[in-house]
Amino acid sequence: SELSAVFGEGTWINSIINEQIYLNKLLISEKNIVLKDVKKVAIDFLLKEEYITEVFDSDIVAMRMFTDPMLLRLQNGYHKQRSGDILYILSSNNLNDAWGRQGTTHLSPYTYDTHVPIIFYGVGIKKGTSVRPVAITDIAPTLSMLLNISLPSTATGKPLKELFE
Repeated sequence: SELSAVFGEGTWINSIINEQIYLNKLLISEKNIVLKDVKKVAIDFLLKEEYITEVFDSDIVAMRMFTDPMLLRLQNGYHKQRSGDILYILSSNNLNDAWGRQGTTHLSPYTYDTHVPIIFYGVGIKKGTSVRPVAITDIAPTLSMLLNISLPSTATGKPLKELFE
């Protein structure tokens, strides 16, 4: 409704999913409106909402300049061909109702949504525990090393060395 009030009637948003807004670029083009102008109006509106902590233009996220751990998580989930035009972070302990009331969604950068245990079990795996954080990208290289196969060509993580000591 905010976009319609500023730019005229139309379906300005194609979809909102996973805390990302996909704008209707066809409509924006048909009305000869600059995409950045539409993004700015939407971002300014969203920043006024108490349940939203951060809002970003996808062009900023694409620059890969974040160093803050929470924003880095948002950036790591960004893909220029698949991500929305606007990305936002809900404030802590707010869940998107689209997922129902089943608990966390693993969409937010907060620890309650990102802390997921990983367990390795089987022949050759020695007993042990660790509380150090590991990245999801470390799983494929670790499994590859355990299975004695080549790492996937696009693997970016590192094997969990504790399993091989």
